[in-house]
Amino acid sequence: MFNGVLFSAIKPSNNVLTALAPHFADRLPIENWVIYDEVRELFAVHEADKQWAIVVGEHINKEMINNLSAHEREFQRLWKGFCNSISIHERENKKLQRQNLPLRFRDNMVEFIIR
Repeated sequence: MFNGVLFSAIKPSNNVLTALAPHFADRLPIENWVIYDEVRELFAVHEADKQWAIVVGEHINKEMINNLSAHEREFQRLWKGFCNSISIHERENKKLQRQNLPLRFRDNMVEFIIR
């Protein structure tokens, strides 16, 4: 985000936030990050060089999470360009794509978001 916090929104079928948070805390210990479970309205919050915590009962500020840094917008543009360049349009198989990557996951994947 614009304020330097790494943010991710997820929509898991199960309550996996307590399993994800230690993974990211181990790999990104000097970063400020938030993982938001949209289904359960829970947040895993990590402040740099501190322990992570689960936050319940807070509401998400849509304006703030959509306020992306210029650096992030550039990476999203590059990622979409990469995904587009490696795809072979003549061999596109929508049915197989849905089988391998269900539609419910695509809301949170940059390459499928139209902006």
